[in-house]
Amino acid sequence: MKTMTNALWKTAGLAVAACLLAVPARSETTVSQEAEVGYQNRHQSGNEAKFEEYGEVPDGPVLKLYRMKLEKGGTEVEFKAKDVLQEQQSFKVLVNKDSKLKVKASWNQTPHLFSNDAHSPYVQSAPGVFVIPDTVKGTLGAANTTTFVNIVNTLDSGGMPLGFRRDEGSVSLSLAPSDSLKFSLSATEALKRGSKAKGASFGFSHVVELPEPIDYRIYSSNVGAEYNSKGVQLGFGYGFSSFKNDIEEMVWDNGKRSADRAASNAGYVAGDQSAKGRMHLAPDNVAHNVSLNAGANLPFGSRVTASLSYGVMSQNQDLQPYTINSAIVRGSTGTPSDAPFTASDPRNLPTNKANAKMINLVQNYGVTSNPWQSLTLGVKFRSQMMDNRTSEVIFPGQVRFDQVWEGGNIENHAFQYRKTLVEGSAGYQVIQPVSIGLSYGVEWTDRDHREVTEQKEKTLAATTDIRPAEGFLIRGKFVNSKRQVDHFDVEDLNAGNELPGLRRFDLSERVRNQGGLSVQMSKGPVNLALSGSLRHDDYRAGPGDLTDGVAGNQNQMYGLLEDRGKQAALDLGLDVNDRIGVSAFYDYEDARGLQRSNENAAVLNQDGATDWTTRTIDRYHTAGLGLDIKKVKDRADIHFGYDLSQSKGSTELVALGSGHSGKPSLPDTKITKQDVTVKTDIKITDNLSLGLGYLYEKYDVTDWATENVPIASGQFAGQVNIYLADASRDYNAHVGTVMAKYKW
Repeated sequence: MKTMTNALWKTAGLAVAACLLAVPARSETTVSQEAEVGYQNRHQSGNEAKFEEYGEVPDGPVLKLYRMKLEKGGTEVEFKAKDVLQEQQSFKVLVNKDSKLKVKASWNQTPHLFSNDAHSPYVQSAPGVFVIPDTVKGTLGAANTTTFVNIVNTLDSGGMPLGFRRDEGSVSLSLAPSDSLKFSLSATEALKRGSKAKGASFGFSHVVELPEPIDYRIYSSNVGAEYNSKGVQLGFGYGFSSFKNDIEEMVWDNGKRSADRAASNAGYVAGDQSAKGRMHLAPDNVAHNVSLNAGANLPFGSRVTASLSYGVMSQNQDLQPYTINSAIVRGSTGTPSDAPFTASDPRNLPTNKANAKMINLVQNYGVTSNPWQSLTLGVKFRSQMMDNRTSEVIFPGQVRFDQVWEGGNIENHAFQYRKTLVEGSAGYQVIQPVSIGLSYGVEWTDRDHREVTEQKEKTLAATTDIRPAEGFLIRGKFVNSKRQVDHFDVEDLNAGNELPGLRRFDLSERVRNQGGLSVQMSKGPVNLALSGSLRHDDYRAGPGDLTDGVAGNQNQMYGLLEDRGKQAALDLGLDVNDRIGVSAFYDYEDARGLQRSNENAAVLNQDGATDWTTRTIDRYHTAGLGLDIKKVKDRADIHFGYDLSQSKGSTELVALGSGHSGKPSLPDTKITKQDVTVKTDIKITDNLSLGLGYLYEKYDVTDWATENVPIASGQFAGQVNIYLADASRDYNAHVGTVMAKYKW
């Protein structure tokens, strides 16, 4: 990493030096500077991380901004530093030589904090390795579920933060030797470190939540060239990226036992057979992408465009063995389905490398024509192909839940996925203030190794624009689309492991109706924007019956049945006079889904008694009010602001089969965040100003899934869940700020 960082900054330094050396020796130099410093006092009632989720709110001295700009001849050099010594600090150098040579070098830190106070009985003994002391594991292994939960809840490694920070350094260079020719070059190095919650398990129900360690390095570079003349445009680009994860896997102790053992194939237990669990993390990988684009003007007001993008992604990570359970060996259970070898030994894998490769090819072609002033015609073609060329490997079996060997060939399949779209469009100005548009497109999808391999979607869209007066626009749009599938192959659905009749939302037949209306007005002191939209997706079973012999209702569909959405927004700006301005905005979103499923402990079938349907409703409100008063006594500007964001959610069980009668729905959720802001900027002299600010923030959360989270819980015999005990909390926060800004 140091090598890459040094290379980035050396390149930036050389480019800046080259620009400065090119400045005429006798040119006059102009230097301007600006600094904003001050002091901030913060008080927060609780330790909830939401207040600093995307950046530090300092308590003490603050260096908010420093900027220096140098101009000499046709060369401009600017240096800017923001939020210095804070988690979100950034630095930037810009060089502009006669608008023909531009160089930019920057360093940015971007934090994302999830929690200040997660708790866990696990201790990370090495990167990615989580342990529980052996003396404790012996006690837990001998305990029943209730005792286990009570003991685990006494184990606590102390509060830990969950979150990461991305540090990114970049250098870019743009060269324009002429008005029609431009070259660009850029390189970026990013380091992402920290932790985030990661789910794991032992068997069916033993859930484990761990702080996944994050230590990523991402390198990327791009080279581009553009040519633009009056009638022809050409472009070329090449991009390279490399991702490296310095922590390849996670390994965690099973709190119930210190020694591995094998289970009988007669059935599975709750998942306490293996002494450890293991999981691969994101693998190292590289990607290359080449892009070409072209455009040309044709007679009769016509234009043709084309673009092509070809990408290759690959990774060749070492494969993990079948299991981490060392007891899965030949003769371990004394049954015919014993493992044919020691399954925890990676030498028994048919291959030791992933040898994964993915190719993505995207093509876009279009022709537009404006033969008459009032008529516009267009045709476009788009093709997207994803080709998985990963080496196919046959595994002679698997170790299910790290407990028992199951024989039978398991093979990964190379597959291909292609989407092709053809669309025509027309626009016509009916009369001077009214124009209409119409488009019709057909998209074909072909894929391998899915229960639906071919589907077609037809989309009809109509738009209208009405301009009754200058600065006034009314725009409407309606879209209707119908997606049809050619068949439904139960065998590819794998009826033995998936519910017969399950129609995944991307494969089901679907009818979509969507409409929207917007109004914009900008006249005099008033700026107004109104918008609203409705959407309804109706998912249908489509052709194909369930002839596998296990379906009780051949036509019953499971999965997402219906999806509805609506949105409304208001944005208002009003200048009362030259000194007073008022602003307001409001946005409302409503999303509703209906999903049917089936639960049967004995066999996956379509027994109506074990059907259950879930209706989900999510509502989002975002609102704000602002008042700005400028030049109070010709020296002060004042801003008052109020912002509200609120989300509400409900999950209701409906249409329950007799086997689920009486099951209660989940409690509703509600999260509200409110901010009140007061700022004033007082001009002391022409170069010096004083800023005073106050922020009050109030956060209220009611969510059964994130409040009062225990470290351990269990409801059924043999089931124990271990969490990070990361609970959301209400809080109030007050921030007072005094800042001085000086320009010289």
